[in-house]
Amino acid sequence: MEFRGLARLPLSAFPAGTLGARRFRRVRLFFAAVHAWLRLLGRLSAAAVAESPVDWTVVEQDVERLATATMRSVRLLQALEPTRWLDVEEWAVKLTFYARLMAGHPEPEISPSFFSPLAQGRGMVVENHLWRYAMDVADLQRRVDGVLRRLSAVDDPGWQRAARLVQDMPLPEVVEREGEIQAFDWQARDFAAVAVLEAPEGQRVLAPVVAPVREFWSGVRRAWAQRFTPDAVAWRRFLGRCDEEVGCRVVAVAEPTAVAWEGSVRGLDGGAPPEGAVAPGPGVWVLQEGGTWVPVASPSRVPAGAPWRQRLEDVLARIVGEGDPPARPEHCRNLEDMTVLVLGACWEAVFARLGLPGTGVAGVKSLALNPLGEVRLYCTPGAVFPSAAGKILVGAEDVRSLPLWAMLTGWLTVAGSAMGPAKSWGVVGHGIVDADAMHVCLYPGRHILFVEGDALTSPRRQVVVRWKAPRALQEELAAAAVILGERGFTVTRQGMVLDAWIGQGSEVAMQRALAVLGGILRGVLLGAEDWRRVVASWGRG
Repeated sequence: MEFRGLARLPLSAFPAGTLGARRFRRVRLFFAAVHAWLRLLGRLSAAAVAESPVDWTVVEQDVERLATATMRSVRLLQALEPTRWLDVEEWAVKLTFYARLMAGHPEPEISPSFFSPLAQGRGMVVENHLWRYAMDVADLQRRVDGVLRRLSAVDDPGWQRAARLVQDMPLPEVVEREGEIQAFDWQARDFAAVAVLEAPEGQRVLAPVVAPVREFWSGVRRAWAQRFTPDAVAWRRFLGRCDEEVGCRVVAVAEPTAVAWEGSVRGLDGGAPPEGAVAPGPGVWVLQEGGTWVPVASPSRVPAGAPWRQRLEDVLARIVGEGDPPARPEHCRNLEDMTVLVLGACWEAVFARLGLPGTGVAGVKSLALNPLGEVRLYCTPGAVFPSAAGKILVGAEDVRSLPLWAMLTGWLTVAGSAMGPAKSWGVVGHGIVDADAMHVCLYPGRHILFVEGDALTSPRRQVVVRWKAPRALQEELAAAAVILGERGFTVTRQGMVLDAWIGQGSEVAMQRALAVLGGILRGVLLGAEDWRRVVASWGRG
């Protein structure tokens, strides 16, 4: 699925001295940034309603890319119109800052206390502060996040790449020496390193690692690496926590023989548990030589539910809002406000160069898409409208020769009793019309809609649609996806963004499908109650 916008036409299709090569190139880059913004918005909104948890590093990366696309579109607009919108970048910077702040990782607190001894000198706890300090010194967090965000599922073996980074992580020499001295005082042969993940919602004890005492730090690093196993990553994602928000203590116990978990005793390092060994009680315990049980941690008691969904809702609130679209940059409350505002400004800048609506076959005309509003179309010299040659304001009956006239016909056919008059009349979209192709962009209210198509009479006939609907209309968008799929469209949906494609079919079948598309668009955009019933009866047979 390819959205080309103005790139669908050569520069020679526009009057000489209007756009210019540099401005034309900037406009094409602008639309590329807008479509990147829509794809990222779809991913974020899909994550908010997903049944399976997502990794917070993916959310942070998507918000960062979305903010970059927003800033890129703003700067391209300023390059198009240097004398206008000079303050728009200041408002965009503020909004992108808040969006990144909502999605960013928290700064962990670092304490100099790296080790805590266990009772009777038979082990010690390597505190989370050392883990965080070592990650910061080695500057590994970004590389580890890069591995985690690429994991496709909790059982993806790719987690081992992050584990290898941790196992090779350097530690300050003075810290290693201090730990080795304390371990030497145990006078033991082996020890068990048990990693304990800690979050505000609970704890998670990972599989013990058994190693010789002389290889103390190797065992501790292997225990740290356990935090990236599929089980540990799934637990963290369920909590909606990023990697930095989960602490990792390593409990090192000298001469262990077994571990007790939830009342059952298991041998360490694949061995059988001692005969007659009985778990001392709830929680996690490690059995020392001599029969002494050392407590490690209490089992995790995480309530049902996924708090990450609420965090995603908070992030989306900074990106996508509800209510009326803004009139000026200072009225923007989120990134969607800014993008819609800049989108309209870009089109107005292009059409200001092409000229005001005028008579004649070619030039700028206004399509009365009643009752939604006015859509301005630039008609290249090859776009012939026999019935619209002398008109400035044209209707759907004047453009039956266009590739998408069937969509406009469907728009007008939806029962109008439930529509009522339009709330306001104004420019709600723009388009480029050629003899062989058509590109339309509508942005009424909280909708952003791109529809592009090649002529139905051409061998390469096709139509592509990208539609971003408001958050409150998710049910309607899902119903639209089902109906379009039944009429021959290939439909993919991510959250608030729906992509549809149809092509290579018979001309009659595509005309029927496009009429259904027009009825759906009008019904959803204008809030009609009976659009499903009307369009469900179209295009059959």
